[in-house]
Amino acid sequence: MAAVLAVVGTSAVYAADPNSTVATRGYVMAAPAGKSAQVSPLTTLVQNAAAKGLPLADAEAAVAQQLAVPVAKLYDYQDDPLPSAAVLPDTARTASQITASVFEWGGVATTGAVSAPAASTTTLGSLNHTEAQNYTYAVRETDGVVDANGNVQQFERRAGVAAGTRTRRWTTRAAMPNTTARSTKTGSRGPQRT
Repeated sequence: MAAVLAVVGTSAVYAADPNSTVATRGYVMAAPAGKSAQVSPLTTLVQNAAAKGLPLADAEAAVAQQLAVPVAKLYDYQDDPLPSAAVLPDTARTASQITASVFEWGGVATTGAVSAPAASTTTLGSLNHTEAQNYTYAVRETDGVVDANGNVQQFERRAGVAAGTRTRRWTTRAAMPNTTARSTKTGSRGPQRT
């Protein structure tokens, strides 16, 4: 059997809120063969991992671990609470909406095997540039070391220039996918933990 594909166009509506459209840009979702009852951004992650050679059970386990949700929620999260402007619940539904945004804007979401070694990476997280004397940037790095909980440390370094003067630099460290973080700010007096 082949994977199931679904094209999400700009006129698609969100089932939980039929008065709103899903996307301003179209994108494609998929579900693994035999798992097509619901095609969603989460099933797309599973299918993408399976298409890269992971057995389906391993792909499901890897995506579920990456998102910190049960495998069953990858295929049916409709009973999860809806997010609102005031509350963004830590659920499979929220993970699906965030993943959909990644796909909508042309991003690439990848999943590796649970047992695969992590790789250290460095990427430009953001760059806000108005002119040579006014800009900020964030660089995101991972050390590639998996801890006992299966998390990889992620670091974000931020800096910039405001009116020609270098701004304070700081680094945020987080164990992902957990949401706890510790910040270290570097100023003229050296590192300070907050």
